[in-house]
Amino acid sequence: MNKNLKIWAYALMVMAPCATLVSCGDDDDDIANDSPIDNPITPDTPSEQEALSPSEQKKRLEATAIDFMNEVPASDFEDINDLIQYIGEEYEEYDFSNVEDWANEVLDDLSNKVGTSKDTTYYEWGEYDINIYTDYTALVAISNFTGHFKANKSSESWTMSKANDLQFIFSDKNGKECVLKVTSSGNTKEVNVCYIKDWEDYDYDYNHKAYYEYYKRTDYSLIVPEHINVSLTRGGSPVVDAKVDIDLSGITGTDFNIAKNSLSATSTVTFDNGYVIKQSRGAYKANQSVAAQVSVTKNGKKMIETAISSDISGIPSCNLKAFIDDPEDIDTDDINGKNAYVKIDIMGKVQVQGTISDIRKYADYLDKADENDENESKFKSYINQANSLADINLFYDNGSTKQAFMQLESFEENDYYSRYWYTEPIMKFYDGSSYSSFEVFFNESDFKKVIDTYEELLDEYEDMIE
Repeated sequence: MNKNLKIWAYALMVMAPCATLVSCGDDDDDIANDSPIDNPITPDTPSEQEALSPSEQKKRLEATAIDFMNEVPASDFEDINDLIQYIGEEYEEYDFSNVEDWANEVLDDLSNKVGTSKDTTYYEWGEYDINIYTDYTALVAISNFTGHFKANKSSESWTMSKANDLQFIFSDKNGKECVLKVTSSGNTKEVNVCYIKDWEDYDYDYNHKAYYEYYKRTDYSLIVPEHINVSLTRGGSPVVDAKVDIDLSGITGTDFNIAKNSLSATSTVTFDNGYVIKQSRGAYKANQSVAAQVSVTKNGKKMIETAISSDISGIPSCNLKAFIDDPEDIDTDDINGKNAYVKIDIMGKVQVQGTISDIRKYADYLDKADENDENESKFKSYINQANSLADINLFYDNGSTKQAFMQLESFEENDYYSRYWYTEPIMKFYDGSSYSSFEVFFNESDFKKVIDTYEELLDEYEDMIE
C-alpha cells in the first residue's frame, strides 16, 4: 500500500470505521421527521480551558482506534468462517441441477403468457434487425419457493422433499446437522418490479436480409411480506439469524411510484459470537425525507452507531420498474437533499457529526471549483461557498464540546507546465493552532501503533479467510 493510501486508510479507520445500511421508510410522520439518533449533539464552542490540543486529540483517537480493533479480533469470526469454508469446500461439487430445475419450474408455473410483440431496426444498407418477444407476467413470493433439500453424501446431490418452507440441510465437519431456512409471514402487498429479458434463439432470412432474435420477456411483480427471516442453525442452535420487518402501509397500488409512495423497514442480524447488527430505524417519505440508523454491538456493548437523515425533493414521478429497468432515462436534474445529517459514534468515545444544508449546491460548488482550478480567486471562492454549507464537528465521550471541525482548504500546485489549485480536507482546532491537513494530522509517525495494529488485524482476517 503506498503512503497516501495508507494515510487515508487509517484516517478513515480512526475517524469512521463503520458501514452504513440505508433503508427505505414509511408514511409515518413520527418516523420520517424524528432525528435519527436519540440524542444528537448540539455543538458548543470550547473555552480555553476545555479545548484539547492536537496532540491530546491524537492520543484520544489513537486509543479509541486501538480499543476498537482489540474488540474485533479475527478470532471472533473464526468459527463462523470455518463453517462457511467447510460448506464451500465440502459441497461445492455436489450436483445442484435438481435445485435449479425446481426453481425454474416454480418460476414457469408462476408465469402466464400474455402475447407477443416485436420491434424492428432498419439499416441504410438494406438489412434490418427484428426482435420478437414472447411476453409473460409473473407474480412471485418467497412463499412460492418451498421444499427441503438435504445433502446426500453417497450421491453427492441434494435430495428434495415437499414442505411448507424452504430449507437446505447439511452437516458440518463434526457431523452436526446444519439448517439454512427462509420464511416469510404477515400481510403482503404486490409491487411491480422489473422486466427480465432472456435470449432464446436467432435466425437469418437471406431473402429479406433480416436478422431475427427471439426473446422470452417476463414482467415480474413481487409479493412483499411484512416479515422475512433467514436463519442458519447448527445442532439446533442459531449461528446467524436475520430478521426484516417491513411496514407496508405506504404502498398504494402495484406500481410503486418513488415520488409518491413511501416505505419503512427495520432489520436485525444476530451472530452466535455476540455480534448484533441492528437497523433500528429506516424511513423514506416520498419527496419529503429519508432517515436511517444502524448500530453494531458485541455482547451488548455498543461498538458503532451511525445515522443519516435528509429532507429530499425533486424525486421524479416514475414507478419502481422504470427506476430499475431504465435508470438512465429518468430525469434527475431536480433531485436534491437539504439539511443532510450524519452522525458516527465509535464506542461512545468518539463522535463525528456533520450537516450539509444543500447537497446539490455543495456538489455544484465543488464542480465549479474543479472547472476553475487555474483561477485562484474563483477556485477559492467556490471552495469557501461549499464550506459555508457544511458543518462537520468532532466530539469526545458524547460531550457537546466540539474539539475540532472539518472543512476543505485550497492548496496551490506547481509543475513544469502549469500552476493550478486543488483542495484537501483539513481539521481546525481551538487551542490557537490553525489547522492540519488529514495527511499531516494522521501521519505515520504519530499513528504508528494504530497502523501496526491495523495491519496486524488485517493480516489476521486475510489469513483466516484464506
